[in-house]
Amino acid sequence: MVLPSVSRLLVITSVFFGSSLAIYLYSEYTWVSLTTVLAYTFAYYLLWLIVFICLAILFKEYYDNLNIHLLKQKYENTIKLNEALSQQYEQVRHRQHDIKNLLIDLQGQIKANQPDTALKMIQDQLEATHEITLMPEVEANLNKITSSGIQNVIRRHLYEILAVGASVNIEVSATINFRLEDEIKLARIIGILLDNARDALKDQENGVFQLSMSRFDVETVVLAVRNSIDQSVDVNQMIKNKFSTKDNHHGYGLTNIREIVNGDDHFNLEIETSEHFVTVELYMRGAL
Repeated sequence: MVLPSVSRLLVITSVFFGSSLAIYLYSEYTWVSLTTVLAYTFAYYLLWLIVFICLAILFKEYYDNLNIHLLKQKYENTIKLNEALSQQYEQVRHRQHDIKNLLIDLQGQIKANQPDTALKMIQDQLEATHEITLMPEVEANLNKITSSGIQNVIRRHLYEILAVGASVNIEVSATINFRLEDEIKLARIIGILLDNARDALKDQENGVFQLSMSRFDVETVVLAVRNSIDQSVDVNQMIKNKFSTKDNHHGYGLTNIREIVNGDDHFNLEIETSEHFVTVELYMRGAL
């Protein structure tokens, strides 16, 4: 069924309205039947009802088309996002391939007893030409960590945090050894946490960063990373994929940590936020 257009209905209604008005006025001076007047009046209101129904249909079609347009736009944005993620994934894959080849090269240098060459290659990759030495009290605490690799990860990131103007406090309460199989995961977690802290502190005038490492019990070590923030955040929102409080940051960090922690029963993660601070505590079982 094809409904007449609104403009046509308006014309027809005007004609009937004029006719009914003329008949009504005429009936004042003649003996025209009142039934005839009522019939025309009923037709007038009926046509206006049809007009309102048509308008309601038109508005419904407008909103339906608007929703379809929004869904289409959302779909197109999702496609673009997936394409961008695919490109990033390809870049990461190529980077991993390059890192693997670099490690094979370093392995050959070390086997050939050429540590100086291997160290220079690493320094070139890290864009660092000098050893980093922090304040004596910081170095004294770092030296309680027996893993030189974990020491170096923390040292480099602390150097970058100091470079953005934040105050740094570190406390390692006991000598701590880590299992070799946990070191790579721990290095990734620490790197992400300290990267996030540096990004949060970058634009703060009086930023504060605190790192502590202590024993929870005989087999468990607690790493606590605490940094000031310039805007409050929600814990549930923080651990969502792609969340970031900064522009131009992809925000995969905490998601990656969650994947590492959930895949290894040696680790447990707790996050607390307040108005001015974010605190992340990592519990590591199996440390000596």
